Amino acid sequence: EFSTTALQQCVKVAIEQPKGISAGLSQAFQQITQDQLESIHQKEWRVLVFTLCFFHITLIERNRFGSLGWSVPYDFSTHDLTASMSFLYNYLYTDVKRGISWTTIQYMLCDVQYGGRVTNLFDSKILSAMGENWLVEELLDGASGFTFAPNFRAPDFSTIDEYLKYINGLPSETPAQVFGLQSNAEISANLVASTRLIESLSEIRHNRESSMDYQRDRSNTVMLATRELIEKLKQTFDLASAESLKRLPVTPLTLFLRREVALIQNLISAVVLCCKRLQEIVSSGSVLSDEFQNIFTQLSMGKVPSEWVKISWGGSGFGFWTESLLSRVAQLQTWMLKGAPKCFWLPGFLNPKALVSVLKQEYIRPHAPAWTLDSVGIRVDVTKHSGEGHFSSEEGVYYLSGLYLVAGTWDRAACQLVDPPHKNIYNPLPVLRLLCMNATPPDVKCFMCPLFRDTRKTHENFIFNITMRSEQASDTWVLR
Repeated sequence: EFSTTALQQCVKVAIEQPKGISAGLSQAFQQITQDQLESIHQKEWRVLVFTLCFFHITLIERNRFGSLGWSVPYDFSTHDLTASMSFLYNYLYTDVKRGISWTTIQYMLCDVQYGGRVTNLFDSKILSAMGENWLVEELLDGASGFTFAPNFRAPDFSTIDEYLKYINGLPSETPAQVFGLQSNAEISANLVASTRLIESLSEIRHNRESSMDYQRDRSNTVMLATRELIEKLKQTFDLASAESLKRLPVTPLTLFLRREVALIQNLISAVVLCCKRLQEIVSSGSVLSDEFQNIFTQLSMGKVPSEWVKISWGGSGFGFWTESLLSRVAQLQTWMLKGAPKCFWLPGFLNPKALVSVLKQEYIRPHAPAWTLDSVGIRVDVTKHSGEGHFSSEEGVYYLSGLYLVAGTWDRAACQLVDPPHKNIYNPLPVLRLLCMNATPPDVKCFMCPLFRDTRKTHENFIFNITMRSEQASDTWVLR
């Protein structure tokens, strides 16, 4: 064990994975010897070695695209590549003459060797889609013109030097399409990196700037922001609205509404209390605690305090978050005064997943106890409505709005999912039609697009799948 003093004087040295397919492949092949490449003389071995290295680097490179690449960041290492290469060697050495079972290779690499690290269901689908697209018979057929992406093929060379020469000739900048992503993913990743850099520089400036005028300006900014927020939240729920809520009949939808109102009221109370307490501390000139220091710093930078995000939702800025809060309150007030809307603004609820269960309960109420919640399925389709217009009142049919597509856009004329325009990262989705049925929804040959509460693609944030027709294969959209 080393003392704290000794550790503080040490310099940490770390080896980072090189960026880009070319640099990553070059590093991978420098660790492969000529003897390893010649250990099996068949072409299948050499092509699969290159494919495995390409596959490995692609998995690593997807990390830099954030949630578009992987729902959860994964630390794929050289050990994964070594273990996978050992499997390929043992498999081909014994079975290559009897023919290659691509299903076996796909399973071992995507479900066992690399899949053992993957903990997210949606990431497992990405890994499987990559295996089904790349680990196929066409890989060994030179006449098929197989490529991982334009200008990226799986060559067959007899020496390491030839492979390195080919790798050095690859483009230094790797487009997002090579990793199965859409071109806008590169823009999104660069925006995130730029935002983090700017925020880091701003925090450094805030922490190091000590002039009285600068600190006074920060205090004035925070006092003004909190004062305006308190003023806007004063009349969020008036007495008439509260009384109208009590008069509503007791139904699953009413119980859901009451729960949402309670959650919003608790959020507003916590925010107002925090703002008033912060104003008192700043006005008195007292020393801020760590918690209030973080809130003060984030408000002075125009950011949403992390303490508020924990009990609400994320936002790109304080102003956007405030407007979102007021819009959510307006939806609940309208519901209390005028009844349930014909089209629900889904992002306006703190627990949108619960709304889906409540709608199913509303559907089975007239048929209870013959029908149960477990026996009712749902199918969600995209309509041509943009938010306004006539909505049918069929039994078990509900409408949802306010959603966006990432890495794709909806063609209203053709009623299908298509590639988005360049630089359009978030594309509005038309109104959704949610159909409840007392049966399992039939299988359809369409892309089942997952809907998440926010950009974190986790099981907790997953709400439901949307049935979307597309001329492109489903794997294309899964990889995005």
